Amino acid sequence: MATRPTVTDPMATRVDRHPPAVLLTIGDELLVGDRADTNARWLAEGLTAASFRVVEILSVGDDEAEIREALTRADARGSGGVLVVTGGLGPTLDDRTREAVAKHRDLDLEEDPAVLEILTARFLARGYPELPPLNRRIARVPRGARVLPNPVGSAPGLELPPQPGGARVFLLPGVPAEMKAIFSGTVMERLDVHFPDRPAPPVVEIVRTTGIPESRLAQELEACLEGIPGVNLRYRPAVEGVELRFSAVGLAASERLAMALDAVDPVLARWRYGGRESTLEGATLKACRKAGWQLAVAESCTGGMLGARLTSVPGSSDVVLGGVMAYHNRVKTELLGVPDELLSDHGAVSAPVAEAMASGVRRRLGAQVGVSITGVAGPGGGSEHRPVGTVWFGLDRAGADVRSRQAVFPGNRDEIRRRAVQYALQWVRQEALGHGGFRREGGDFGQG
Repeated sequence: MATRPTVTDPMATRVDRHPPAVLLTIGDELLVGDRADTNARWLAEGLTAASFRVVEILSVGDDEAEIREALTRADARGSGGVLVVTGGLGPTLDDRTREAVAKHRDLDLEEDPAVLEILTARFLARGYPELPPLNRRIARVPRGARVLPNPVGSAPGLELPPQPGGARVFLLPGVPAEMKAIFSGTVMERLDVHFPDRPAPPVVEIVRTTGIPESRLAQELEACLEGIPGVNLRYRPAVEGVELRFSAVGLAASERLAMALDAVDPVLARWRYGGRESTLEGATLKACRKAGWQLAVAESCTGGMLGARLTSVPGSSDVVLGGVMAYHNRVKTELLGVPDELLSDHGAVSAPVAEAMASGVRRRLGAQVGVSITGVAGPGGGSEHRPVGTVWFGLDRAGADVRSRQAVFPGNRDEIRRRAVQYALQWVRQEALGHGGFRREGGDFGQG
């Protein structure tokens, strides 16, 4: 994620009143690549939104000595603020967080009767004759720790007060749903109790874009933002596009952010499709619905990914009639009516075939609009004239001429296919909105 402050924040010269926060995630699976550390990202966003300053994120395995060493560092780094630890609170022998924390703080582990009662009731309700002995370990908590209820799982969270020179410690389960439930509920309440004087959170606006690379966005947006004080802009590029995070803090933050968004609107108008929770497939369906269109899709190199994206949106059946995954040329001919001579004269990855696929699926399914994708996703199959990444798109709308467009995408097979689907969605959306002049600009979707 790139960060380019547009101007110097006028609040930056003041004393930083954002309490520090450190995240420590525990589990061997995080270190060997078995599982992505989504907990750290989610917690970092949540703490930042709550006006904490995340100063470090650490990950260690399930070794008790390594956990204690990480706790020593993290406790000191979070002095005056918070240390949030996730993972290692379950019942199995590789769940060693309680023991490590107890030794780090020189505390005894004691069985908590209230936790034991809740655990027993939970297992009896699930049909167990008694609480399994192994699960009884969950009820052992460091002496003096506050138990934080877990509304969706077995292992509760724990809170320990700070020691001199240390942080207030919150221990949370590693299961994402359980961690989120405890943090969003009890932990946030406790943070408000212990850190009541932290500054107001930043005012944030998320804008999602597609079809324009980060480098060009930065060049155009930052020129628009000159002279607007105290607005920060961060770029989050991905295969599907660039997510923009505009934020402002301090006095008149909302007004300054509104000024910034007005200033960049002429640049973003062509490329934006929504905010934090928006998806391009949702925006495309909305535009088609407004235009009164029903869609049919024909896919070769993307193998059904376009149809899957569209139909992942609840209620999409009023727009999406169906599609044909025409991977083999025989399917293009027999189901979509692509003439054999087009395939032999031009090849499957060509403008005439893309147009014939779009027309064929539109007529076959009785849709107002047919869209097609055919390309070379790699890693093999490329040539001098059609390198890997070459994709042709067709669009046939009832009452209009069928058209085709070509793009050459970078990346591996998965990235090429994902970029192709993104391109097709954006083209259909722009057509439905009446912006037929849409063109893919820059080197690729999201990066560059």
